[in-house]
Amino acid sequence: MSEEEYLCEANYNESYISPDVLEEQELINNSDILTFIFPIFWLDAPSKLVGWFSRVFTYGFRYYNDDEQE
Repeated sequence: MSEEEYLCEANYNESYISPDVLEEQELINNSDILTFIFPIFWLDAPSKLVGWFSRVFTYGFRYYNDDEQE
């Protein structure tokens, strides 16, 4: 996660999303189902997958601040 991506997530800001993340989000939007298959060690996903979640499931794409929802 780059510094720009971190600052956008920390401030609930949609101003910067890198092109590779936009490509992944488009693939997700065009999919009917997502399946994540990974070994469960210590009851959590592998760190690379957690990093992918952090980068791709961004504010404004898959979640919003509860105060801002209508």
